[in-house]
Amino acid sequence: MSSYSIENSKSARAACKKCKIKIGKGELRIGVSTEVKGEDYSMTKWYHVECIPYPTKLKKEGVTHEIFVADILQDDTDDQILSNEEESAKVVEKLKKKAASGAGDKQATGGAIGNIDVIKSNFDKLQKEKEKECDIERDVDESRPSKKIKMAAKMSGPDRAKAEAYGNYNHMNIDQLKDILRWNHQMLAGSKAVLLSRIIDGHINGRLGLCVTCGQGRLKLEEDLSAVICPGFYNEDLGGRETCISKMAIEQAPRINPWHTIEPSDAEKEEMETAIEEAKNPTSVQNENTKGIKKKLIKAVENIQWDLESKSGMQKAASGMLEVFSETACIDLPDDTRKARMGIGKLIVANKRMSVLEVLDLVIEQYGFKEMNEEVSKKKTEAIGSACLNKANTNALEALLELGGMYLKEGNFNASNTYKKVVEAVKNLDFAITEENALGLGKNKTKVAGIGKGSAEKLYEFVTTGIIQKLEDKRASAS
Repeated sequence: MSSYSIENSKSARAACKKCKIKIGKGELRIGVSTEVKGEDYSMTKWYHVECIPYPTKLKKEGVTHEIFVADILQDDTDDQILSNEEESAKVVEKLKKKAASGAGDKQATGGAIGNIDVIKSNFDKLQKEKEKECDIERDVDESRPSKKIKMAAKMSGPDRAKAEAYGNYNHMNIDQLKDILRWNHQMLAGSKAVLLSRIIDGHINGRLGLCVTCGQGRLKLEEDLSAVICPGFYNEDLGGRETCISKMAIEQAPRINPWHTIEPSDAEKEEMETAIEEAKNPTSVQNENTKGIKKKLIKAVENIQWDLESKSGMQKAASGMLEVFSETACIDLPDDTRKARMGIGKLIVANKRMSVLEVLDLVIEQYGFKEMNEEVSKKKTEAIGSACLNKANTNALEALLELGGMYLKEGNFNASNTYKKVVEAVKNLDFAITEENALGLGKNKTKVAGIGKGSAEKLYEFVTTGIIQKLEDKRASAS
């Protein structure tokens, strides 16, 4: 397998766990200029350019990215990529981009501590600006340009917002910070830097909501604060914890406002609980448009003959509701008319004592509005796509997730665990699954860990037909 390598024992420990291969000291040596480094180091290999660390020691010595790639980075690739000037320049550009991401190297490598250090530094700048502003106001010479304005121009809007938020919470101890997070239904574990980072994020963006992929997990910031992830949730029905693959950019995460800086009142707590329940069942949530549609539905169903004392009366009631829903085309019923009528009929039979309006609410709760369902489905697909290393595999991954979830609901834990491994493998593929390579994922030299022969065949079926028949069968059985 192709790889890049450098001699640096310290940076080796910070390498990407997915691709690094540690080689013990003394087992392998590569030629490195003693002018650059005057001692022996163990070698570590990387297969992704983005994972190669740029040693701080070299940076302090003035070694540029160009020198690092040309003189220190060793090219173990089959086609010797670094010998090509154009390709070598691309590697340099990727490393520079990595170094420039976030709020500098310190924040990128220091996680929450580095993040807070950067925010604190910006906060100190703001404090100096305010001091200078006071000095300028006292200065009789108003013709002199304000240094405050010059300093402010160097700080971006997001950095300024974080610094200002930091000023509201930096004096608090850990217990006080946890109170803030508890009031906002956020994760409480972590160091003071982690807690403070979560609070600053929430203060600016709002409370992190529930995961749109699994619909149950409480989202949280990653330890390095680079993204938002879902740690999964405890499934009470199955008596075990379910994992989730959801990972998204901070700005893409679902948010709920307002952010509470003091303990919320009982009414506010009730609103928060309602928001959580709506997030768990987003398809039944009503916006202004769906509220208008529901008013029309109420008016229409009130004309249905509602006599549930006999079997024929219940059948007429079910047919009457189906006719209303077919005309408005707003409830997300099954496409099969027979299945749709049976679904409505089951609700009526199970709730004979309810009025037509009460049953209408049950139908909306079970099936949801088409408009809302489509919106939720779109957000779920986007969240799954964010977790994919290669976005082209999003639809296949979504199908595998659904199939694994169905096995879990059936109590088939062996099949469910198998699909968890397949999902993890597909999620981390850096190439698109195609008709040409799908079957090879489960056998021979091209086999990918976690994907077996049967799973590879299902992936081939999906990329060639757009469906997995086993999933279609289970959907039909569940409906």
